[in-house]
Amino acid sequence: MLKSNPISYLFLKLWHYSEGRRKQTAIYMVMSWFANLAHLCIPLTFALILNEVQKNGVTERNFPYLVFLTSLFIFRSLVTWALHGPSRYMEESNAFLNRARYKTHLFGGVLRLPLAWHAEHHTGDSTDKMEKGPSGLGGYTSNSFRV
Repeated sequence: MLKSNPISYLFLKLWHYSEGRRKQTAIYMVMSWFANLAHLCIPLTFALILNEVQKNGVTERNFPYLVFLTSLFIFRSLVTWALHGPSRYMEESNAFLNRARYKTHLFGGVLRLPLAWHAEHHTGDSTDKMEKGPSGLGGYTSNSFRV
């Protein structure tokens, strides 16, 4: 079931090759989720401003409230980048390590094959195939904030 869904399969591979860094992996994913949630507050804030202006116009009475709502855009940006920036750094370092671990795993498997296998298979073809897997896993890991 999990192998039939590419996203869950890649997440399981990400988790597997994040051994020793799983706590950091969970932390940067939660930070990315909260950064995305903060980003989703933009339409709500904009709607609150428009609603207030449509109901009451811009008066001395509601001006502080409108300034407060407008300042939420700045606050949202600060919160988003305070979460997103560090999480992306952790995500990229994890992607690099996952790519390296997976490539080491694949090369180790090929090096354990008998010499007859190597004589029958083209080295360039094998190397190309061994590069695609780690590249795909690294790409998924370094862009997991989008998922």
